[in-house]
Amino acid sequence: MLNTTKYQGNGALIEHSDYASSSNTICSKNTTSDVVETAIRGGILTTSRVVVLIHILIMCAFATANLSAQSCPVASGIPTITNYQFQSPLCPMATSILCNDVINIGSGAFENCSSLESVSFPNAEYIGSSAFWNCSSLESVSFPNAEYIGSGAFMNCSSLENADFPLAKSIGNAAFDGCFSLESAYFPLVVTIDDGAFADCSNLENVDFPKAGSIGIIAFEGCTNLNSIKLGAVPPTLGANVFRYVNLSDVTLHIPAGSRGVYEIHSSWGTTFLSQFAAVEEYCDPATPSLSVIISGSGSVVTSPLATANLPCSTVVSLTATADDCYQFDGWTNADGSPLSPNATETIAVVKDSTITANFTLIVATYTLSVSSNNPAMGTASSSVSSETCGSSVSVTATPNAGYKFVGWDDGGGIVSNANPHIFNIAANTSLTAVFDDAKKKSRIKKINVKKGRLIITPQP
Repeated sequence: MLNTTKYQGNGALIEHSDYASSSNTICSKNTTSDVVETAIRGGILTTSRVVVLIHILIMCAFATANLSAQSCPVASGIPTITNYQFQSPLCPMATSILCNDVINIGSGAFENCSSLESVSFPNAEYIGSSAFWNCSSLESVSFPNAEYIGSGAFMNCSSLENADFPLAKSIGNAAFDGCFSLESAYFPLVVTIDDGAFADCSNLENVDFPKAGSIGIIAFEGCTNLNSIKLGAVPPTLGANVFRYVNLSDVTLHIPAGSRGVYEIHSSWGTTFLSQFAAVEEYCDPATPSLSVIISGSGSVVTSPLATANLPCSTVVSLTATADDCYQFDGWTNADGSPLSPNATETIAVVKDSTITANFTLIVATYTLSVSSNNPAMGTASSSVSSETCGSSVSVTATPNAGYKFVGWDDGGGIVSNANPHIFNIAANTSLTAVFDDAKKKSRIKKINVKKGRLIITPQP
C-alpha cells in the first residue's frame, strides 16, 4: 500500500495518497513514460522507489487496458458509496459501471464524472442528491430497485435518453433538470414528483406516472416537446406553473377509463384546465382487461358476451344471476367484499381486471304438499308427507280404481309428470292432482317435452 508518495510529471506535483486511487490520479494525468522519467530524474533508484515504480506501472497498464470495461469502483460486498467518494477528479476510469452489491449511493458520489457513459446498479435503493450531477456523457442508467432519487441526482446529464425507474416512489427537486436528450420517463409507482424535477428537458416526449399523488412547481417547465402524459385514477395535486412554457394544445392527457369526472371536479384540474389539452383519452390497464365471476352458494350466472377474458377496453358485460331451488340471490360483491349491486340482472363496463361474486343463500323454509284426485271414483292420491323443508325429497302416489288408469300429475298448469310414484325435491308450496281416465280409452298424450325445467305433456284435442 502506498501512502503520501509524491510524483513530479509534466511539471505538476501529484500526491498519491493511497493505492486504490493511484490509477485515477497518476495514470490519468501522466503517461507511463512521464512516470518512469520522473522516477529516474528523481535521483538514485532505491529499492523502495523501484517497488513504487513497479506498482505504478502495473496500475497504469491495468487502468489503461480497462478504460471502457464494465467494473465497480468499490470492492465486492460493500453496500454504500459514500458522499463525493468518486467526485471529479476521483472519477472511475471505466466508462461503464456495474455494481451488484451497492444499495446506497451517497450525495455527489459521481459528480462531474464526464467520461461515464452507462451505469447499472441492480440492487441500489437510494440515490443521493447530485449523485450523478453533470455527468454529461451519461447515456444509459439502470436502477431496477431504486425507490428514492435525490435532488439533482441526474441534473445536467445532457446525454441521458431514457429514465426507467420501475420501483421509484419519490423524485427529488431538479432530479432530471437539464437532461436535454431525455425522451421518455417511466415511473409506474412514483408518488411524489418534487419541484423542477424535469425542468428544461426539452426533448422529453412521454411521461408515465399512474400513481403520482403530487407534482411540484415548474416540474415540467420548458419541456417544449412534451406530447403525452399518463396519470392515474386519482388526480395528482399540482404545484404552480407545472407546465410553464409547454404548449398543452400539443399534449394528450391519458387517464383511466371512468375517471374523467373525478378530474373535472378536482381543484388542481377542473374542466377549464382539461380543455387546454389536445385531447383527454381514457385507457384501460391492462389494455385488454378480464372479468371473472365467482359463485357463492348454489346458482348460475349467464354473461353476455359469454367470454369475458381479454376484452376490449370498456366493454359492457351483461350478467344474469339465477338461483337454484331453495336458494335466493343476495346481490353482487366486488373482490374486496364491498357491495356492487342487488340486482339479479346487471351491466358492468370492464376497464381493469376485475373479479365479482354472485351471492346465493339457502332459503330456510317449510313448504306444504297436498294431493287430490281429478275423480275419486276413478282413483285416489297420497303423499309421503304433508309438509317438508325446502330441498327435501318427497313423493306422491296415484292408485287407480278397477277399470281406470293413471294419466299423470297436474300442478294446475298442466301435466308435469306421468311417473308413479312421482319423487321430487320440494321447493315451494305444492298442490298436485292425480289425473285418471277410462282404461279403455286410448292415451290422450300426444307428446312430452321438457321446457325450462318443466315437463310439458300435450294431449290430443
